[in-house]
Amino acid sequence: MAMEETVKIFKKIIIFFAFAIIFTGTLGKESSAYADETELYVGGFASGFSISPQGAYIIGLSDVITDESIESPAKNADLSVGDIILNIDGKPIDGAMGIASALSGADGSPLEVTVKSGDIIVKKYIVPKKDKTGAYKLGVLVRDDLNGIGTITYFTENGGFAALGHPVLNERNERFDISGGIAYLCSIIGVTKGERGKAGELKGIFIDDTVIGNINENRSSGIYGIADKGFDFKKYPKMPVGTAKQGKATFLTCVDGTSVS
Repeated sequence: MAMEETVKIFKKIIIFFAFAIIFTGTLGKESSAYADETELYVGGFASGFSISPQGAYIIGLSDVITDESIESPAKNADLSVGDIILNIDGKPIDGAMGIASALSGADGSPLEVTVKSGDIIVKKYIVPKKDKTGAYKLGVLVRDDLNGIGTITYFTENGGFAALGHPVLNERNERFDISGGIAYLCSIIGVTKGERGKAGELKGIFIDDTVIGNINENRSSGIYGIADKGFDFKKYPKMPVGTAKQGKATFLTCVDGTSVS
């Protein structure tokens, strides 16, 4: 997915719970997207991620209050939380704004809505209802961007990067199909150690004027993308790719600010 060419510069504080709904999961069979590399630039520093799911991901169903009644077109069509609206009358949908745009020309006639439910893609005919503002609605609440904090794992010679080490999953523990995203440099301002039965917590500030790169894949082994031309990833240590073996190990991470230790 292509990221937006312009980014509104702002700063925001994100609290990230490790292994929570948005950024959670375990390593899959894919160990690397860059298996042919012989040397990599090692990361270990924190990044803030803003990722856009492909389509409009339904997080809730709602009623539409019309002049005559209260109805829910989505409920009537058996849509469920976790379903993804891919297109409406042939128009690709990207978040809540995509739905609003597709419904702007509605006249109360049935619309062909393509929905992904789990691994199944189905077409449904849904009659939108006009609410008291005069706008046609389906009666769905959708999620737009996903935000979280994680770790950049490595960069390749050509700027490809890997991060997280696990996929981004939804409430059904299914991997999101994404349309794009942005990775920002992140400054860690606090850490709460995890305990048995309780996830740890990283607190950080997105440094939104420092873009690491564009995110274009959400794989079972992590998220992947391409470094921004303005981000100097070659300042990080360069290491040969070797074969892991059992024994003592050290790891690089960031627990304060942007420095790696």
